[in-house]
Order: sequence, then structure tokens, then C-alpha cells
Amino acid sequence: MEISLFFAGTAGSVPSARRGLPALLLRAGGDRVLFDCGEGTQQQLLRSVGLPELDAIFLTHYHLDHWLGLVGMLKTFDLRARERPLTVYGPPGLRALIDTLRPIVIGRTGYPLQLVELEPHEEVAFGGYLVCAFPVDHRIAAYGYAILEEERPGRFDAAAARALIRQNVEALGLGGVTRLFRRDATKLGPAHPVEPFSLAFLDPPYGQGLADKALTSARDGGWLKPDALIVVEEAADAGFTAPEGFAELERRRYDETEFVFLRLVNSP
Repeated sequence: MEISLFFAGTAGSVPSARRGLPALLLRAGGDRVLFDCGEGTQQQLLRSVGLPELDAIFLTHYHLDHWLGLVGMLKTFDLRARERPLTVYGPPGLRALIDTLRPIVIGRTGYPLQLVELEPHEEVAFGGYLVCAFPVDHRIAAYGYAILEEERPGRFDAAAARALIRQNVEALGLGGVTRLFRRDATKLGPAHPVEPFSLAFLDPPYGQGLADKALTSARDGGWLKPDALIVVEEAADAGFTAPEGFAELERRRYDETEFVFLRLVNSP
């Protein structure tokens, strides 16, 4: 997920010729989230990146320079015939503020406007990340907001993996009797003209049943010598059982991982 920040306003208390009042636009994937909405925020956005259909607005506190642009923006969305709900988040006091302004300034909106008063350290979940409110020292109740991405898997470096395998092969003194293949182990096909192997190690993604398919493919394709030894690494709670033609010799568990030692007893 790509994340970018656009500083629509960085001035404080009063605007200057070159700096608008506080407003920060977060672009995270397809989400558009605004933090604070000082006077003139619409103009700042329109003359730069455009005024997007916001998914949410977070206010840090209720000094005028941090929210006065919100009233006009809410009406602009209404005049655009917006239909999507819009949620405004902020510290306690948000409902009292908007409820006071609604009958005399904001009026009725044609889209659902939701107001959420956050507790200290409360989290708001979006797709792939969280917005976390935390109290800050100010003259009135105020929050800062932290953007926390959810954990995501890293990218597999195939070249580095092959280099590491070769390094381990040489360290074991197996350089002349080991070959590396890049193919789907569940669809190996016939081994010929490759000589069958006497030792195989299977380390598939856990819990997906791929070890069973790989063993069957290796057995049916003639990739294993009679009495070949096979070591399967799998999640301990996966309930792995050897397919037909393999005899289980031993199981060893290390934390959440299980190693199963097998012997080929019936090759085609």
C-alpha cells in the first residue's frame, strides 16, 4: 500500500500569503483522510491536488484555526450531491460543536454525517492501517494521531535464496551430487533424464496441504529412489499424514513447527 502526505496548510492561528491554516491530507491506498481543516483548506486543495471525496476527517482539537474550514467543506460535499457517508472524528466535545453549528450554519446534508468522539488511545481501523489517537499537551483537550500499518509479509528474494542454498550445499560437501530446480513441486512430471534422489527436504507454506501433493508428484514422477528418505517441515497443528507409498519413521516438534521423517516404500 502506498502512503503519501500532502500538507495543505502549515500556518498557526492566522494564515499568511504562502501558508494556509492547519490541514494534512493522507493518501493511503484508495483512502483519502484529512487531519484538521483550517480556514481556506478547500482553496488550498483545489489549487493543488484537488478536493477529493474524503473518507474521513480527524480533528486534533477545537481552536478555530484547526476546524473553521470544515463548515464550508461539508456544504461543498452537499452541493456536489455526495451520497457516501462521511465520518468526522475528534476529541470529546465534537458533537456539542457540530450540533451547535448545524441548525444555523451547516443545515441539512444530503449524505449521512457521522460524528465520533474518540477516547484517548482509541484506534480507528481502515483497510491495512490504523489511525490511533493519543493525548497531547495543549491549552485544551487535544489529540495527535499516529498512522500504523498492519504487518505485511516481506518480498521473497529468489536470487538470495538460491545463493544461500548453494552456500549450504558446499558447506555440506554435496556440491557434486546436488542439483537445484525451479518448478512447481506439486506438478513435477516425469523425472527422466534426471537421476532420482535418495534424500529430499520439503518445506512448503504451512497449512495448505501442499506437502501431500508434492510427495505424490515426486513419487509418481520417479523423482525418488527406492527407500529414499524424505523430511517434511509443516505446522505442528496442520495434521499432516503421509500419502500412500510412504512410511512414517519419526516426528519431532519444535515450538509450532513439526518435522516428519518418511521413507519411500512403494515407488511406481
